[in-house]
Amino acid sequence: MTSESTFAIDLPLPPVSNQAHPLFTRVATMPHAAWVDLENCERTVAQAGICVLLVAGDPVRYAEGLDVAVVLPELRQHFSASYPQFFMGMVTAADEDAIAKKYGATRRPSMIFFRDGQYLDCLGGMLDWDDYLVQLPTLLAAVPKRAPSIGIAVVNGDSKDSSCH
Repeated sequence: MTSESTFAIDLPLPPVSNQAHPLFTRVATMPHAAWVDLENCERTVAQAGICVLLVAGDPVRYAEGLDVAVVLPELRQHFSASYPQFFMGMVTAADEDAIAKKYGATRRPSMIFFRDGQYLDCLGGMLDWDDYLVQLPTLLAAVPKRAPSIGIAVVNGDSKDSSCH
């Protein structure tokens, strides 16, 4: 008969909530990257050039976040000729819900894109490499728009359509 302690040794330990996964730390400590929290978020996205915030989520619940953390630096490298100022912000676990809400990122993981401090769009989930290569040139060159955060829909009283868009 095997004791319980033998089984416990073979089980992986759950991640500690205040420690970041090594892949997230890798992204945040690369050149042209940093940890982003509520305190430095506005300053970070206001930079010249492209800024991408990665809201990865808990890697146990959202394993795709680890995949996106690997792909994001590759995307930066791929698009560096067209966008030499391409900054990566790894959103901290403590502030990811607030930052995601602020920019309308409803899915984990999400990459939130800005150009020259203005919101461009958000891509949720992990995509195939070819899909990134097709979608990102259009996204990065798009006209900035308002982030789909919390707001109040404005309805024109003369319109029969009650939607905001």
